[in-house]
Amino acid sequence: MQNILIDEEFRTLLPALDTQTYALLEENILENGCREPITLWNDILIDGYNRHRICTEHIKRKYLDNANYLRYNVEVSLLS
Repeated sequence: MQNILIDEEFRTLLPALDTQTYALLEENILENGCREPITLWNDILIDGYNRHRICTEHIKRKYLDNANYLRYNVEVSLLS
């Protein structure tokens, strides 16, 4: 599994989503899946912070609550 690094300097270059926009993005991803890939440069996330956060959080909640850790790792790998 690829280790995705979050560099705060890169992250702060992009404006944060407001609460309503984040909620709409989260709803869309949960209904339709994450259709836009995140962008990495040397394992550093440079675009897709919100998508990465939403996908990672929901995969953890879905599979770790069910103690299905192997499936969680496979899906996280697919996000990378």
